[in-house]
Amino acid sequence: MLTIGGGKEDPSIEALLTLIREKDERIEQLIRENAALTAPCGPSASACGCAPSESAPASSPADTHA
Repeated sequence: MLTIGGGKEDPSIEALLTLIREKDERIEQLIRENAALTAPCGPSASACGCAPSESAPASSPADTHA
């Protein structure tokens, strides 16, 4: 536990640090999910052999892989 001022423990700081860690983990998870969903063929890109490309235009949900 972190201490403040005259050595008193502050549980609210620990609670905030826990929330920040959980938020950071959720952001990382969402980044991974977004990368998978924005691949040229969507989440199945690795199954069809497509590789994400920075120069490839973003596909809409109506696009299908041939």
